[in-house]
Amino acid sequence: MRGRVEGGPGTTDPDRWLSIDTTLRNLVLRAYGLKDYQFAGPAWAEERRFDIEAKLPRGTDMARFRVMLQTLLEERFKLKCHFERKEILAGELTIAKGGAKLKESRPDIVSGPALSRGSRPVSERLDRYGFPILPPGATVSMSNGRSRCHFARIGMAEFATMLSAQINQPVFDLTGLAGEYEIDLYWINEERLPPAGEDSYGGPNGPAIVAALKDQLGLKLENRKRTIDVLALDGALRVPTEN
Repeated sequence: MRGRVEGGPGTTDPDRWLSIDTTLRNLVLRAYGLKDYQFAGPAWAEERRFDIEAKLPRGTDMARFRVMLQTLLEERFKLKCHFERKEILAGELTIAKGGAKLKESRPDIVSGPALSRGSRPVSERLDRYGFPILPPGATVSMSNGRSRCHFARIGMAEFATMLSAQINQPVFDLTGLAGEYEIDLYWINEERLPPAGEDSYGGPNGPAIVAALKDQLGLKLENRKRTIDVLALDGALRVPTEN
């Protein structure tokens, strides 16, 4: 897997931040605290990769770190950008007809590790249907086009973030559910949701993610047009200036 980030606020090495083999796009998203879909820029911003190492003043919090990273991008990359409103297709997560089929987490269960973008191939063991068997501590795994996620304790907003990574578009939680739940979900991979109104989501090798959510969790996921804030790149150096 390309790209690696180490250290910074909230880690065991808060006074040092290292970003290896990272695109300008990902640096900008991190600097402004944005989601993947909130960036508009040229193709090279997602292709060229850079290594950055920085020392942070003791006690630097995330808000201050982002300001420092913004300044670095402005000085080294001559980054110029602006926010604009853009209409996109987004998934909306609601409760399906018949009600949710969710199991509330026990109070003594500790939540799993923070979720990052995309799925991680963490398990080689498969069940009889070819879906991954997750080892202890794992949250998401994919094998041969089949995916499974398991969370011992997760809220709907964080679960929507996980779904967003799976379908490569934003997902908004509109369930109104404020609790934390134990979730086990398996599905056949899709990159995006089907067109609005299309009702055949299953397949011969297992359920697509929309059908899986409905049948296994009693949740509905469908596309809607939404207008969101997007950071548009006006200009930046392809080769940053030296220290």
